[in-house]
Amino acid sequence: MIVADTFPSLPMDRPLPRAMLYSIAAGIGGPGLNRVAKEVVTLAQEKGFLGSAVAYSIAPNTLPNHLVRTLRYHPVRLLSALKRDYYHGAKKHALDHTAAKMLQSGRFDFFHSW
Repeated sequence: MIVADTFPSLPMDRPLPRAMLYSIAAGIGGPGLNRVAKEVVTLAQEKGFLGSAVAYSIAPNTLPNHLVRTLRYHPVRLLSALKRDYYHGAKKHALDHTAAKMLQSGRFDFFHSW
């Protein structure tokens, strides 16, 4: 059993990030992990610190288009005939490469990735 007093609490005046880059090797919106991703980006947008999100797909009307970069039509999708482990590994490398390029811009002060 975990007791709440075991963990130190964060100061309430701690500033939120100004621009978070959220990266997930799945979609945003839908069942399972996609639902969790949607909740994270929706909350970050509501609180005003979502800089951008990178994912393989996004459910309609989840976020404004200028905040999302999808890899739905990325060339790595041409490798889908490979064995599952190889294809998923290639997809994750493509996503990480895209997120790394975005981080190099210096626009983000916080990075969250799955």
